[in-house]
Amino acid sequence: MKKILYLTVVLLLSVFFSSAKKKAGHTVFETESRFIHDACLSANGRVVVCTDNKSIKAFSVEDGSLLASFGGGHKDDVLCVDLSPDSTLLVSGGRDSVVAFYDFITSEVLHRLKISNGVITDVRFSPDNRFVLIGSSGSIAYLYSIAEKKFVYEISDFKKDITSVDFDSYGNRMVVASADKSIRVYNARTFDTEMVLKGHRSWIRSVSFYNDGNSLISCSDDRRIVFWNIANPKKIRSAKITTFKGWNLSIDAGNEQENKSYHYVYGTKNGFIQFNYAFGNYYARLSSPVVKVILAPDQGSTIRIIAATLGDGLLLLDGKSMKFSSKIMK
Repeated sequence: MKKILYLTVVLLLSVFFSSAKKKAGHTVFETESRFIHDACLSANGRVVVCTDNKSIKAFSVEDGSLLASFGGGHKDDVLCVDLSPDSTLLVSGGRDSVVAFYDFITSEVLHRLKISNGVITDVRFSPDNRFVLIGSSGSIAYLYSIAEKKFVYEISDFKKDITSVDFDSYGNRMVVASADKSIRVYNARTFDTEMVLKGHRSWIRSVSFYNDGNSLISCSDDRRIVFWNIANPKKIRSAKITTFKGWNLSIDAGNEQENKSYHYVYGTKNGFIQFNYAFGNYYARLSSPVVKVILAPDQGSTIRIIAATLGDGLLLLDGKSMKFSSKIMK
């Protein structure tokens, strides 16, 4: 009850102390650095958390106000971050090869651990808050138990850097993507390899589960976006992004499906952001690489996208500040 009361007070105070600015119609969150390596969204969509040099910041999505700062976990830049589904724990990974855990309510550093094989490239909580899946540049992914405070499994099936990890919404499967052009899906309980997905021609940058648990979407330096049907791996569909030059650096799966067309948003090295759905697409052009995109809960009928960039900071874009095209991606 005290934790709920504390967060309520913080959110109410944030209304009066907004720390966001507008740029080209987009909301820009006030971070110390303009180079934001990663961001995540709370389960209720009201709080966005991002890396900020050696620290982490949490902002209100509604008004852009700063809610909390987290420091002391790293001695070098923070590269990835994730918030637990119940919004009680925060985990981060850094260039210093450290994984740090924080109490999200008090901002206290709870635990730090260091791996011996590369920097931390991605972190993701399981839906039940029990585990964290950790990717590293040393080609190994680690499964860490929150309760036991130790690694319970290591995935060493890859030849190059782990670039992206995710759990399905049920916690039944884990997916790991690599710079070796492969994606592997694992049973989250037995750790058995369920399938190896090959379809990209270059470094895979990002992979994301759809809410149905049977579909994946990934993007790569080959400028392709690939839709994977896990129930039937032979049924894959790829879209080559040819309108704008630049590698695809990040992708996020939508939660809905209309007219057999999955929603998704992607960001590219040259600052292009595009949201695709059944009736067309919204797009915007920034001046720096977009390394993370997140589909935020809609506000009425307006789409909202969180974008972490290497140069433009952390932004919130909505349909009103983006251009629309009726062209449907095939």
